[in-house]
Amino acid sequence: MRVRPAFFQNFFARYLHSVSRISALEALLTIADADSLHLWPGLSGDSLGISGAYAAELAAAAASSGCDESVLAAELRIGGVPTAGLAWEFGFLGGSVGVRTAARIVATIRRATAEGLPLVALPRSGGTRMQEGAPAFIQMVAIAAALAEHRDAGLPYLVHLCSPTTGGVLATLGSAGDLTSAEPGAMVGFLGPRAFAAITGGTFPEGIQVAEHLLACGVIDAVLDWPEVRERWATLLGLWAGRARAAGTTRDGGAVEGVPPGPVVGAPASAAELWRYVEASRAHDRIDAAQFIAAHMTDVVTLPGTATGEVGHGALVALGRLEGMPLVVAATEDRWTGEPLTVDGLRTIRRGIALAGRWGLPVLTIVDTLGAQLSVEGEESGIAGEISRVMLDLVHTPAPTAALLLGAGTGGAALALLASDRIVAASHAWVSPLAPEGAAAIRHGGTHDPAQIAWEQQIGAHALAGHGFVDVIVRESEPDWVATAAHQVVASLREVLAGSDPRRRMERFAAWTTEPTPG
Repeated sequence: MRVRPAFFQNFFARYLHSVSRISALEALLTIADADSLHLWPGLSGDSLGISGAYAAELAAAAASSGCDESVLAAELRIGGVPTAGLAWEFGFLGGSVGVRTAARIVATIRRATAEGLPLVALPRSGGTRMQEGAPAFIQMVAIAAALAEHRDAGLPYLVHLCSPTTGGVLATLGSAGDLTSAEPGAMVGFLGPRAFAAITGGTFPEGIQVAEHLLACGVIDAVLDWPEVRERWATLLGLWAGRARAAGTTRDGGAVEGVPPGPVVGAPASAAELWRYVEASRAHDRIDAAQFIAAHMTDVVTLPGTATGEVGHGALVALGRLEGMPLVVAATEDRWTGEPLTVDGLRTIRRGIALAGRWGLPVLTIVDTLGAQLSVEGEESGIAGEISRVMLDLVHTPAPTAALLLGAGTGGAALALLASDRIVAASHAWVSPLAPEGAAAIRHGGTHDPAQIAWEQQIGAHALAGHGFVDVIVRESEPDWVATAAHQVVASLREVLAGSDPRRRMERFAAWTTEPTPG
């Protein structure tokens, strides 16, 4: 069945923000490109042999809702990208999922997988259908298995939680999205208020199961009005669909201008000159990672947290385009916010790396950090272990990777984000296990000149290029060096894509253990 009333889309885009609950068909029409919605047929027959009062309930629900079940399945286009969709009809027994409902959901997911289609879901459900009990409840495993198969195929799965979404629906497909948003003010919770009161005898504090609170807690990624859902999904699906364009020539057809062998041109000639570079990297008006992303990336969609109840402090993780190339960016942002990179921030970075691997997008890390959280809280949260896991994830990801060393690269967290196929560095950037002042305090009780320590420890980008660690140095004496850095990052990623081989990454890292080029 093809649904053609194009006027619906404009109508809902203008007025849906004032409607408290829309039907499943209306929701699908709102997110679909005009004249693109095609409903997939329902399942025939009744495997449960339903009769009696429940059969009457089903008949009444069908008559009142106009649907044969609580879920509609469809194919549609979002931003021109062919997509499979699932939408819940709350008017059909509260959007509950029974055996027949689950069969439709599983069949839709598997068809999307077979046809290579992204999947979007618009759940609005009270959860498992209580009239069917355990036989309906166990269907959640079948749904999860189908979603796992879809994920393994590298296909996006996007979720917009409608009010209410509770129970097994939230605990399976409602929480399995690559990115998840919710209606403003939506009631979203594992245990509905009535069930919670019946089971515990208590009540939830006001606002606990509200979308805005869940966003603040890092459980969901955005709260969006209906017109914004389609816009966001069109952007995300466009990034995924455009991933094949990432490979190819550089913007001007040239190759990456790598660091030549031997002494590096422009290297500081003394400890004092190197220290001037360090001080320049700390200048208050120097561009930071957030400003770089704002100035040089488009179609940016942020991942504010882990989606597991943690907000990513000290990190900025997003999908977007750099010079038209779709990618995932993971950046440190503690230098001027004063908010150190925490375990939550590192886990958010890991989420971004994992998403890039599933969707086939390159990863760009941007490093300009004073270091990860140094505190009792950091120690108790296992920050060292999380740094290790970020490094392992970045080394292991099937996605091409590049790092932009924009300024200070202090500590293990900085190093973890530099474990990349290519490293582009600003000429005044540097990498050190501790800030030079801290290293001087450890070695000489603070009596030694930190500039001399920085020189002895070879922290500058030019010295690191001599070790084969940095691949490209962008001279900050150039008038538009930041734009040049952006171009070199994209060129580096395209170079990796053109000859991607996981073994080369390991060979590259192994080469760092050899003696550096004298200079």
